[in-house]
Amino acid sequence: MPASNYFYDTFVVQKYSELTAVNAEPLGVDFPSYQYWLTHFVLNSTFRSNPTPDQRAVAFALLRRAEGAVEEFDQACMALADFVSVQRTVSGYFRALRRFESAVAQVHQAFQFMKQASGTPFFRTKDGSHYQRLNEVYNVGRHGNPTALPPGHVQLVWLENDGIHVASGVLAFEELRDLVAELARAADYIASGGPWTQPAPP
Repeated sequence: MPASNYFYDTFVVQKYSELTAVNAEPLGVDFPSYQYWLTHFVLNSTFRSNPTPDQRAVAFALLRRAEGAVEEFDQACMALADFVSVQRTVSGYFRALRRFESAVAQVHQAFQFMKQASGTPFFRTKDGSHYQRLNEVYNVGRHGNPTALPPGHVQLVWLENDGIHVASGVLAFEELRDLVAELARAADYIASGGPWTQPAPP
């Protein structure tokens, strides 16, 4: 006898049974050269843009995470589609969640490196921006206490039809996609040998 929605929602992850739609669209097709960013940067930085050692180090940190963010986001979209449309398994759910959390981490870390290099924060505390919600989801997933969950919660981070949720808010799938695309545009600029003044803005 299959387990009930109550079972999954109560003992696996809150709102498990309500995740029924795919509202996340892959974006790798928008950046067809993303797998070559690092190679292009090596060539262009050697023969064209001539960054300083510090700029080169920042560029590698950003490019690695930009490539990872695109790949993880696209894999997350496919995993979510598999869960919703093919086989609603517990492993399938957490595979999609893990991929989205990984995309969040890659983008967040890249923006942190930009902040360190430029001295400019990418959000203000409680400013309500998608950058702030990115930070919130990242911090809950990384630093949250799983033994201090709100009543009725089984997981610190979970998925709903609209996006990635934590107790204090939600980062919509479309917002995360926009953030990955923003980082990808910066990666395109860096990899193409764009002129260096400060690390390339997103």
